[in-house]
Amino acid sequence: MGTPSLNEKDIHTIGNMKIKKKAYSDLGECIVSDQVPAHKVAMYFEDEDFLKWYRKKYFKKYPKETSHKDWLKGYWKWKNDERS
Repeated sequence: MGTPSLNEKDIHTIGNMKIKKKAYSDLGECIVSDQVPAHKVAMYFEDEDFLKWYRKKYFKKYPKETSHKDWLKGYWKWKNDERS
């Protein structure tokens, strides 16, 4: 399989984070193998479609799913608490 490589052209950061579907697999592998810093993982998870795909692929054993809205609410609470 080899080490996945991520093409930065497949990730757009204008406005909301949006990741091209063809990059999901490589990005997912990079996240799982700790090649992506936590702050970037949080940014990537702002893409609701990618977050749903990631959960389905890597978290099959967790039946309850947090909504994207609730996840972002928790993320921003954590982010603001971190700055205090």
